[in-house]
Amino acid sequence: MVYILSIIYRRKALFIAAVSLLFITSTHAQTLLKKHIKITAHIKGLTNGRYYINSTSQSGIDSCNAKNGALVFNYFGEPAGLLIASTKDNGGDGKSFCSPAFWVDNSDVVITGKVEEITSMEVSGSEINVKLHQIQTLVTPLKEERTQFLVASKFTEADSIRRVITELYKTEILRNLNNVYGMILLNHLALTKLLNPSEVEHLLNMFDGKLKDSQYTRSVKGIQKNSSALGIGKLAPDFVQSDKNNKNVALSDYRGKFVLLEFWASWCGPCREENPQLVKIYKKFSKSGFEIIGVSTDVNRQTWINTIKNDNLTWPQISDLKGQGNEAAVLYNINAVPSNFLIDPDGKIIAINLLGEELSKKLSQIFPEN
Repeated sequence: MVYILSIIYRRKALFIAAVSLLFITSTHAQTLLKKHIKITAHIKGLTNGRYYINSTSQSGIDSCNAKNGALVFNYFGEPAGLLIASTKDNGGDGKSFCSPAFWVDNSDVVITGKVEEITSMEVSGSEINVKLHQIQTLVTPLKEERTQFLVASKFTEADSIRRVITELYKTEILRNLNNVYGMILLNHLALTKLLNPSEVEHLLNMFDGKLKDSQYTRSVKGIQKNSSALGIGKLAPDFVQSDKNNKNVALSDYRGKFVLLEFWASWCGPCREENPQLVKIYKKFSKSGFEIIGVSTDVNRQTWINTIKNDNLTWPQISDLKGQGNEAAVLYNINAVPSNFLIDPDGKIIAINLLGEELSKKLSQIFPEN
């Protein structure tokens, strides 16, 4: 599994997104896409101790001891979104985060700032970090405006903004058909389903062949391969995982109910922001034949359990604690969280990635008595 478009962490109004551009000039893409990168941080106020470089797909990529706020890490791999944390698993509430999320590409990265001002830290050295930040600066206000329309049930206006957002991404992709940055954006559009499979395939075929071995190219192809099997009207694949009490829970156990299969993680800011909405929705519709099954892509058992309690998640929660290698997440082609599938009583997928007001509206149509 890969870490896609952005690592987003929100604390209060905190929004951190990282980005940039990687040019490849060799036909030996698999070799040259992977780079040795040194990550140096100078963070005022940082307590001495052990710190880690994490991503959503890998914990403890590297570690070092901090002395007087100085940290030095090493990374080897393709461009990826990372962050510095005081724990290996990123923590459940973001309190372990010691840096903004940032992307590495083919140059060393330097991070400077104060530990109490994460959003103000400066990240230099990564072109992809810059470029992803630039597009997020354009897209974020549009997403916020779209959310306001959804809350007001103005779905035509919300859909128009969605199309504008999609076109912004497509324009940027067409400018970057010869580098990994463009493929990262296409991967984002594919996994968030902002583009349908035929549109994704059209853009994929336009990319430079030297990117064929990139993990992001492989991810897009995997999404394409699974899209037909996981589309609207298809039978949701069954699976079994353990709950917090080590009891096996199968998706098929809930046949006969409408089920929201919700993929999430304790370290995921947008997931944690969505949880209060889900709590309200569950309280409103659970007595009418609606259930939520939460599938966590966490790696730390205690962090997962603590988050369930702290966020008041009273519906079934399961995980194999393999992070984004979670076998159910792999089965459902989950490359970013939150992601969800709404499944009808016959086990068929009837909607994908409904959040907040969109989910509430759909359930109100299914359960008009509420």
